[in-house]
Amino acid sequence: PVKDGILRISAFVEMNQEKSAKIEILDISGRIIISRNIQAVNLKEFNLNLNENGKLNAGLYVLRLSTKSGLSIEKFINQ
Repeated sequence: PVKDGILRISAFVEMNQEKSAKIEILDISGRIIISRNIQAVNLKEFNLNLNENGKLNAGLYVLRLSTKSGLSIEKFINQ
C-alpha cells in the first residue's frame, strides 16, 4: 500500500537466495517512472519513496520486481 508517498513492498518473489533485485514503477502506458536496483540478502520488505523525483500523480501504476530467478508484476493505486 501507498502511504504519504511511500510504497511498502513485501517481496513478491522468493528472494532467499537472491542478493539483488530491480524494482520498477511503470505507468499504465508502460513507461518506466522509477527504476531502482537494490542489494539485499533475505529481503522481505522494502520502502520506495514515490515522490523522490517530484510528486507522483494519482492513478494506477504497475510494480515490476525482477531477480535472476523470477519476475513479479503487481498493480497499485497512488492516491
